[in-house]
Amino acid sequence: MNKKILPFVLMVVLSAMMTTPFTALASIDPPQKSAAEIATMCPYSAVVASTPDTAMYNDTEPGANDPQVKQGFDAYRAASFQDAYNKWLPLAVAGNATAQYYLSSFFVGEDADDQATQCAIQWLQAAAAHKHVGANAGLGRLLGIGDHDFIDLPQAKSALLFAAERCHLDAQFQLGSLYGRIPAPHRDFVEAHKWLMVASTRGLEEAEDTNKILRRFTSVAELREGNRRHKEWLKNNPCK
Repeated sequence: MNKKILPFVLMVVLSAMMTTPFTALASIDPPQKSAAEIATMCPYSAVVASTPDTAMYNDTEPGANDPQVKQGFDAYRAASFQDAYNKWLPLAVAGNATAQYYLSSFFVGEDADDQATQCAIQWLQAAAAHKHVGANAGLGRLLGIGDHDFIDLPQAKSALLFAAERCHLDAQFQLGSLYGRIPAPHRDFVEAHKWLMVASTRGLEEAEDTNKILRRFTSVAELREGNRRHKEWLKNNPCK
């Protein structure tokens, strides 16, 4: 079995035995900070990750049209990480959502401790508040899964839904997975199938693999309704 899919199966089985209300499992303390406070809390010395090979630049996001943000991105892709950080930080403090989003990427990774995870969450929250689609997707993913103490399923669902409705492919996959594994009674296999099929139809193989597993836990009626909703959504929301 695909190692990426195994955690999903385990979560579905375990969540079937859970009665935890669908509320935050842990709160971020404080739940939000100003950009200046985040900058103080998250110095470059706290950076744990940098993945320039996978970085993408979306010039349709809020703040992405600032040439200084693009200069920071070019430095990041050239592996000049501190230069990129130094270019983005004042822009992020001034409220540039794309700079805030890119700063968050420095604090996400296997080696992230609680401080780094909170830094990532805080920068993502700041960017998401400006309706940055990628930041909402990243925030939802970080708050919905992971080996840390800041899981917040309601906020994860809200962020992922915002991004999924705006055609963010990974958010559609993550949202479908989340609907399938959140604790009862809030689990929704219909919506899980809908979003997994949307992502699968748009070419994400992992979504199709996950949806095949999910079918083992759902009724024919739920699968049929999920398929109807997925077709209706794609008809009304043609993603490029």
